[in-house]
Amino acid sequence: MGPLLKCITCCCGARTKGLSRFLVLLAFVVFVSNHANIRQYYEYDDGTIDDVFTSTKNTTSRASYKEQSVPYSWHEPPIENDVSTRKKSGAGVRPHSSSENHNTQLAAVDIDDIISQHVHALNHTEYKFFMYDDPNITLGPSVWPEGANVNRKAWRKCANEILFDESLFVVLEHSSLRTFNPDEAQIFIAPIPHGRIYGSMIRHTLWNISFSALMNHEVFRKHQGHKHLLIATGYPLFRYSVQSLAEHYDKLENMTLVQSWDPNGIKEALDDGYDFHEYQEYFTKHKLITHSSISVGLGTRPNSSVIPLPDYKFEGYEKIPLVLASMEKWRNASNFVFYHTRTTPSFWNSTIYRHVAVTNVTMSNLPKSSIGWDMASNEQWLKEYVDSKFCLVIRGDSPHSKAFTRSIRVGCIPVIVADCLPIFAPVLKSTLNMSDYAIMLDEKKFVENPEAQLLTLLELDESEINNKIKHLAFAQKVMMLDHPESLFVPALLHEAVETFKNV
Repeated sequence: MGPLLKCITCCCGARTKGLSRFLVLLAFVVFVSNHANIRQYYEYDDGTIDDVFTSTKNTTSRASYKEQSVPYSWHEPPIENDVSTRKKSGAGVRPHSSSENHNTQLAAVDIDDIISQHVHALNHTEYKFFMYDDPNITLGPSVWPEGANVNRKAWRKCANEILFDESLFVVLEHSSLRTFNPDEAQIFIAPIPHGRIYGSMIRHTLWNISFSALMNHEVFRKHQGHKHLLIATGYPLFRYSVQSLAEHYDKLENMTLVQSWDPNGIKEALDDGYDFHEYQEYFTKHKLITHSSISVGLGTRPNSSVIPLPDYKFEGYEKIPLVLASMEKWRNASNFVFYHTRTTPSFWNSTIYRHVAVTNVTMSNLPKSSIGWDMASNEQWLKEYVDSKFCLVIRGDSPHSKAFTRSIRVGCIPVIVADCLPIFAPVLKSTLNMSDYAIMLDEKKFVENPEAQLLTLLELDESEINNKIKHLAFAQKVMMLDHPESLFVPALLHEAVETFKNV
């Protein structure tokens, strides 16, 4: 602004007519008002307006029931806004300005810059982790359950999560951020293969071996479990229903659990009076096992050619291809909305939410979509899934769903009907904001008129879609282990450090 101000001053000081001088000054005032102090304001559903760059609401407290209004730079604390006074679904924010087009252009520029900052920070992280390599802890590939030792019921229940965990251990093992010197590490990872043990008929013996080796390791004894991650994304794990695992819970209090959901965040939300409606009773009864937790979502099996695993002969896992999100992919998709579900009922009154999209949507007012009951052919199901613009993610036996990760994996914008999902499973929340790359639909309104809610997707303009796609492409890098530019490991380390700060 210095040279410009000098130029204007000189012009005003020149011997010009009064009208010319006035026009010059007017031009200067307009320029300054539009460019000199650019700030972006957001208006929430309760009428609250935040100045994103000067808000006094900044806080470093860990509150998973709070939602970031916009992506933020890691150089400053996130701006957090209590969603308990707004829609519990955290249904986004909208620009507030007398010049919406101008703000939309600025937001687009800011999104590119902010995502670039995130990518740069993750790619240049200085965090290091130490991962135990004691074979009695890792239980090596030779301990893969087979023959009579296979608990097929457990395997089929959690096959995707088991294989995701095993793939993550492979990625961590070969990561450049791993150090074999525990004195250099900020994070410690205990790679006990909980999913694989859960899928075994000798789980009690295997857990005894692995936990005994971990508890007696000199590094663990030194830190008493602090700054240690336990990775187990299978939903049944680390609840009191698995008795042979529950025997060891009293030793794990100081550790941080990496799960598909965030049990500690749920407890914090309950303490602050958040209402989980039909899930309330179940969540209230849940007992915390570790002093903190991290959600990485319900994982899917990565591409085996990218992350090879030992040969296994079990069924029940999905083979969902990674399709990079882009505007070209979105435009070329022939299905407007994709949703198929089984007729079997769900717990916690979720059946009405899952079935209403099939029974109460006429399809006559929607662009070509693929909505209905389960398909007989997995190949046809996958073809239609990949070829869709929006993918419905509806609550079920839990608020989170495999459909959420699937939609991200195939580059389809998730349309979420699960009000408490951003609280229940805020995937890598220090890096990702769910409302940036997904669309939240209110549960009650969806049940009352699902077709009307789906038609609101037609109101999104191309700039809004483009912004969602940019964030979706970034979310793929952060969440997918087999992404060619995967940022999962540094994002996990960043999440761990942020979690440790608030314990």
